[in-house]
Amino acid sequence: MKIIQGYSDEIYQLGASIQALDHIGSGGKSAIVRAVVDKSTPQELAIKLLDPRCVSADERVQDNRKFSHPNLLSIEKLFNLRYLGFEHIPDWYRRILNCDPNPFESHPIANCTAPSDNLQRVPELINQALGLPPTTDKTLAEFGPDELFVLVMEYCPIPLSQYMKYPGSLNEIPRILTQVCAGLTAMHDAGIIHRDLHIENILLTNEGEAKIADFGSSERWEEPDSRSKARHREDIMSLGLLAFELACGENLLEYDWNDYDETLSERNVPKHFWDICMKAVGYESMFSSAAEFSLALQAQVK
Repeated sequence: MKIIQGYSDEIYQLGASIQALDHIGSGGKSAIVRAVVDKSTPQELAIKLLDPRCVSADERVQDNRKFSHPNLLSIEKLFNLRYLGFEHIPDWYRRILNCDPNPFESHPIANCTAPSDNLQRVPELINQALGLPPTTDKTLAEFGPDELFVLVMEYCPIPLSQYMKYPGSLNEIPRILTQVCAGLTAMHDAGIIHRDLHIENILLTNEGEAKIADFGSSERWEEPDSRSKARHREDIMSLGLLAFELACGENLLEYDWNDYDETLSERNVPKHFWDICMKAVGYESMFSSAAEFSLALQAQVK
């Protein structure tokens, strides 16, 4: 039997076989929970609780995109709470959605708390920041179980942002970026643009395999045209920003693009790596695809 760290008999049950354990992520429009399925032979998975106050039906469809690729997070199924047997929304479920500590750290569900003035303000503030009208006037307590959706996903325990803090992780950057490129290429080949590629949306398995996560902002283009190619470039630019952040821990957009800063050399960031990042963000020329970015990276590694 596989031992699941943190497994307990505290009851935060979703359906007959899924038990929620820890609140491991919060993105404003959703909360991510580590869960275990099948108590006799426990297996970890991730559950994404979609906040009905700010997630639209279209966004649910986007979140539920399914891919069969080793570098794209596997999405299993989308359920609502009524399908899982709930007649009412459990208090602990609402507590998770309202829990938004700053800074965020993973914690048991029993420790989820939120200031009273935060209970309804978070979705409102998100829409304000994006310049969008309120999604709904309803409070969380006014939604029924058929309006609250959970997304069952593959569990990857290591956020890339945390992994890059470990000694020796800089040597892993080319391998990680090559895998991210492979996942992004698979999405683009399927006619889908991610549109939200950044370090927090890259996860690693225990074996170190990188996976792109969070498809909630993705878009599908039915026919290849100039617009879809332009949107592909949006992902490629994000890829360049990600590469630079992995190497330097900083935002490329804050640098003088006309000058290879001496501080980069002191940090052992090679000039050719800088050139790849610059080409990805479209300085003078631009990669036409994530596959071309990957080939340039691999050529320099050799």
